[in-house]
Amino acid sequence: MKQLFYSMESSGTDKIKKLNKQISSYQSFMWDFFSIIWSIWWWIFNVVRDDSKKKLCLVFSSNKWLCWNCNDKLFKKVFLEFWNKKDKVDIFCIWKKSFEYFVKKWFNVVWYIKLDDCFVQNDLSEVYDYVFSSISSDLYWEISVYSNFMRSKVSSKIMNYNVFPVEQSSLWLFMNSIWLDLWSLFENTQNVDVLWDSEEMKMVVEKQLIQYMIYWVALQNKLAELSTRVSLIQNMKDSTDFIVKDLKLSFNKLYQSLLTREISNIMNLKTEY
Repeated sequence: MKQLFYSMESSGTDKIKKLNKQISSYQSFMWDFFSIIWSIWWWIFNVVRDDSKKKLCLVFSSNKWLCWNCNDKLFKKVFLEFWNKKDKVDIFCIWKKSFEYFVKKWFNVVWYIKLDDCFVQNDLSEVYDYVFSSISSDLYWEISVYSNFMRSKVSSKIMNYNVFPVEQSSLWLFMNSIWLDLWSLFENTQNVDVLWDSEEMKMVVEKQLIQYMIYWVALQNKLAELSTRVSLIQNMKDSTDFIVKDLKLSFNKLYQSLLTREISNIMNLKTEY
């Protein structure tokens, strides 16, 4: 058992290291991206919404049973928020646990995809395609993401913000979640002079931003899952020492009892003869 847990822990740790490299590269890229679009932030936020339409929720769950506690908190948040108005909400599930849960709760699940532990941005193409087709057809008045986010090495919290329309408050939450220093970014880009005189250019930038926001949620959700999984495996591996110790004690007692009984029988037989 201990060897099995050790192998599972090593595998999970290797995946976390690889994922952290992806996250580090992503953060560096997003610094450059925001350095460019910072001069048009006011333009992106200028959106008129019609809340008579439906809302779309992109729910990122874990893919393993070991993370049931994280999933439970996430699902309860979405359930309590939309149960009384679920006819006005569509759910897009990423990873199978969210799909299993919301189908059982009779929510309208419009699509479901499953990703491997090691994924790249293009693996989310089905999510992007559905989101952008919904935006172009004016199907939803709001699109939000719900997932787990690693607050520290030992705990996670629920990440929730809008990816469409890209509101200022949502963008602030997103930038804080990728640990971008807003003031440093502003100081380094305040002299950038870029002309944004095309509505088409604005749509291209907004489309890219939405993709990056969704991809970041997927990365953080997977990091939370892997970290939780490795932590639980470490606890189980440590507990095997106590299990083995108890088993040895139990078997020793049983062995001593059988040995004592055998010696007693031999002595009784010897006395009779």
